[in-house]
Amino acid sequence: MITIAKKKPNRIHAQLNRLLLRNERILQPALVKWFGFALKQIRRDLARKFSKDRAADITAKMTYWEEIEGNGVRAVKPAVLKIMGNGAQKAYTIAEFAETFDVLNVRSVELADKICSRMVTNVTEKTKEGISTYIREGIREGKSMPKIAKELRPFVGLTKSQTESVLNYRKLLGDKDKFPKLTAAEIDHKVQRYADKTHRQRMQTIARTETARAQSEGYLLGLEDAGVEKVEFSATASACEELCQPLNGNEYTIEESRGMIPVHPRCTCSWLPVV
Repeated sequence: MITIAKKKPNRIHAQLNRLLLRNERILQPALVKWFGFALKQIRRDLARKFSKDRAADITAKMTYWEEIEGNGVRAVKPAVLKIMGNGAQKAYTIAEFAETFDVLNVRSVELADKICSRMVTNVTEKTKEGISTYIREGIREGKSMPKIAKELRPFVGLTKSQTESVLNYRKLLGDKDKFPKLTAAEIDHKVQRYADKTHRQRMQTIARTETARAQSEGYLLGLEDAGVEKVEFSATASACEELCQPLNGNEYTIEESRGMIPVHPRCTCSWLPVV
C-alpha cells in the first residue's frame, strides 16, 4: 500500500497540531463553565449535608452527582460537535475530498454523546476519588466531620494523586524544623495557591486530552467519508516512548482505529490516511 502522507507527514502533523490548539480553545471555556458549576454545587452541598452523613458513604451522598454529570454533557456537547466537525473537514482537505462535512448527522451526534458521557463520568469519578482521599486522611488524623468539610473546599475537583500532592505540600509547610516562621494563615494561603495551580493544570490536561479525542474521532469520520479504508498510526517526535512509539507505523482499519487516540493524557499523535 502507498501512504499518501509519506510524502508530507510533517506537514500533516503540523496541520493537525495547529487545529488541535484551535479546537482546544473551543472546548476549554465549556469545561471551565461546567467545572465552575460542579465545584459550586459540591461546596454548597458540603455545608448542607456533609456533617449529617456517615464517613463511609459521604462521597456518594454529599451531592447530586447525576445532576452534575448531566449538566456537564449539556455544557460540552456543542463544543465537542464543533471540534469533531473541524476534524472531519480537515480530513476532507487532506484527502482532497471536495465536500462539506455535516456534523449534525446521526453518526456524529451518537459519537459525540459517547465522548461527552465518557468525559464527564471520568472527571467526576476522579473527583470523587480525590474527595475520598481527603476524607480518609482527615479521619485518620482524628478531625471532626465539620472540620473536614471546611478544610476540604480547596481540594474539591482534584484527583486522588493531586489531592495527595497538596496534602504532602501542607505537611511540608507545617514542619516547624524547616519552616519555623510560617503561621497557620500563611500556610493556608500557600496551600490554596498550590491547589489553585493544580486545578488549572488538571483543567488544561482534560481540555487537551478530550480535544484530541473529539478531533481524532471526527477526523476518522471524515477520512471514512472520503473513501479511506485504512490509516497509519503516526507518533509525534515527542510521543511517549512506552505507549505511542511502539504503535508508530502500524496500520489499522477505520473501525479498528476508533478510540485509540489519545493514547494517554495530552497525546498529540495522529492518523495518516492509507490508500
